[in-house]
Amino acid sequence: MQNIIPGDSEPDYPFLFRIARTFYALLSGYRGEFFLYSLLGKLNQLERAGRFQYFSGVIYIPLRVPETLYIQDFSLFQGLREVHFAHQINQQFDEFVLLDCGGYFGQVSMRIAALCPGLRKTLLFDPNAENCVYSTANLELTGHPFSVINAAVSDFSGGATLIFPEGPHVPDSAYIEKTEDGDIPVVRLDDVEVQHNENLKGKNLAIKLDVEGQELAAVIGGQNLIKQAGGVCYFMELHPGVLKRTGQTAEALLQSVSKIRPTDWYLADQPELKLDPARPIFPQIGQERICDVIGVAS
Repeated sequence: MQNIIPGDSEPDYPFLFRIARTFYALLSGYRGEFFLYSLLGKLNQLERAGRFQYFSGVIYIPLRVPETLYIQDFSLFQGLREVHFAHQINQQFDEFVLLDCGGYFGQVSMRIAALCPGLRKTLLFDPNAENCVYSTANLELTGHPFSVINAAVSDFSGGATLIFPEGPHVPDSAYIEKTEDGDIPVVRLDDVEVQHNENLKGKNLAIKLDVEGQELAAVIGGQNLIKQAGGVCYFMELHPGVLKRTGQTAEALLQSVSKIRPTDWYLADQPELKLDPARPIFPQIGQERICDVIGVAS
């Protein structure tokens, strides 16, 4: 895992990768468009990060993520959802700690750092060790205090197996399965203060949950911390496919979280739409689709 982050004097990505991008652009939509990119992967030439534009700065994304082949500006992947989350945080808190559960490469953490002057520290959790290398490099760019914790977040402490349903080159869809011999560490948010020497009790918390089916388990595993917090804002992904895999419904998930601490829920990309967890959620937003919700706990 050495020398995978380009230095300031190094190009954004290697010469051969530039050729692969040009090759893809010329053949886009035709047979063979991925040939050179796939060849570089087989030759282990993609095991490093590229430096891409991200809003007013840059972000490091591993070249083996397929989107790097045709996207130059990764801020195009982000809509207004993080802006609305940041707005809600700024309305509620003068200062806060961000718990980024399922941090991936740190994209959301970077946006909150840029948009929220009250951020005092970020704790980013991710079960994928490679993701943690890139998220560490990205959070260093923010200039804010942070800790990257290589662990999944759930309602137990122990080990699990990390499942890649779409392959290891698509890490954002990976999820954990609890196993006796699992080599992926799992933590409860309630244990973070002791295990990682963090002072969180009584502080305002912004909790982002994108943990591929462990959302409710993560909240249950942090219910004491959540109950004792000064205030809580949630940012949670609702994924129809993941809900079906785990046997949950969106409304049952929001109801269960609200039982720990009463919470008002809003659609992240349409924050004027207040959601009623007592009724099916997807009909309220007009369609069954992947979406994010913002929760404000009283």
